[in-house]
Amino acid sequence: MDETRERKFADWLTRRFTQAGYRLNERGERTRLSRDSGIPPASLNRLLAGGGTPTIDSLEQLAEFFGDPLSVVLMGAGWLTPDDINRVRTGPPAGSDPITTDVALDELGITDPSDRRLIEAVIDTVKRSRAAGDSSERTAE
Repeated sequence: MDETRERKFADWLTRRFTQAGYRLNERGERTRLSRDSGIPPASLNRLLAGGGTPTIDSLEQLAEFFGDPLSVVLMGAGWLTPDDINRVRTGPPAGSDPITTDVALDELGITDPSDRRLIEAVIDTVKRSRAAGDSSERTAE
């Protein structure tokens, strides 16, 4: 994640927490926010300072905390754009073979290795979740 993207994510995150009613400059608020969101204080402070790439766990916790789809947080983090989301929603043309994760990341212009690993982790998490959901649906029948 580059410095500009890290700073934009920090600004987005600060706005979201402020909208959620947290006064981040007041004593004890970051501790309360850490407790409420489940994100460790050191990680929270690093993200709010624009220092470092969030883990997939942190992004998932933020999505759950805000009640947003993970895609909204990924857009806030600067990894996806609304156009990227629309391309995913519309899917590939009928009759075409699914593309690989590497091809998708290349087409999206995501070249940073740490960004690629993070998005690959998100994709793997979704695949595992769907596979677990599919198998639990079969056992429920």
